[in-house]
Amino acid sequence: MPLIRYTKAPPPPPEPGERSYWAYFPKNTVRRVVLLLVALGVVLFLRSSGGSTFGSLFDKISPRRAAPSSRADSAPVYHIKVTRPEGAPAEPNSP
Repeated sequence: MPLIRYTKAPPPPPEPGERSYWAYFPKNTVRRVVLLLVALGVVLFLRSSGGSTFGSLFDKISPRRAAPSSRADSAPVYHIKVTRPEGAPAEPNSP
């Protein structure tokens, strides 16, 4: 190994030219994103269609919630009414 290293100056950067908007995105990354979005769309479509093959597979992972058919079938709704106790001072109005 030599004791003195002779380094070369890096070449000058290329002249900046006009680039299109799409030239700033790497082509492989854009392809991968489009492929993943298409795959997600296919999975969501198969999930919503409830096909015999994929329907049972997805229902094991996350079962569908059954919508209540009427008010009588759903859980009761309780409304709480809050009142000021008698003799309590009124709150001052804040600006």
